Amino acid sequence: TTAAEAEAMLGDSVSVYLDGGPSGTRYDPAKARAGSTIVDATGLEHPDGKLRIVRHGVISDAEIVRVVGAERCA
Repeated sequence: TTAAEAEAMLGDSVSVYLDGGPSGTRYDPAKARAGSTIVDATGLEHPDGKLRIVRHGVISDAEIVRVVGAERCA
């Protein structure tokens, strides 16, 4: 999935799209078949807000928790 494809599907319901390049260019191609990971980080603007995983993909929940912290993930 590309950022353009995600934008075509989700449109204006998403404020920011980050494009890290085509799936499989930075990850094991077999894992890339899982598609892109989509997160909603809008909750993080509040002190007690949480990041929400909208679609599970090539980036695992554990990797997201490692970067953001378990207390900031829903």
